[in-house]
Amino acid sequence: MKQRSFFLFLMLALAGAVLPLHGGQDISFGEVIFVAKDEAQDNIISFGGHVTVEGRVRENIIVFGGSITLSGEVGDSVVGFGSNITLKSIAVIKGDIASIGGTLNKEPGCVIEG
Repeated sequence: MKQRSFFLFLMLALAGAVLPLHGGQDISFGEVIFVAKDEAQDNIISFGGHVTVEGRVRENIIVFGGSITLSGEVGDSVVGFGSNITLKSIAVIKGDIASIGGTLNKEPGCVIEG
């Protein structure tokens, strides 16, 4: 149990170092996060869960060992560590995208501005 707690603390610290977060965050462990077309979220951090964004994330999405399906807009960056990332044709990322040890599937028409 101590090792697991230390690992989670280390992952949170790494996420904060990679992408400094401001405002409210939605942090989940193994859950499904869904942002509907008419909704907006500041930041999303997920450990082992599935993130689907049809609406808008103002800043960053960070996922460890889960998946991201994006058909909406992200105001900054999308980062997946050991995650499956799918960008639908209408997805827009204003910053960068990084898939570290995972997969990245981009449909024609998606926009990455970073």
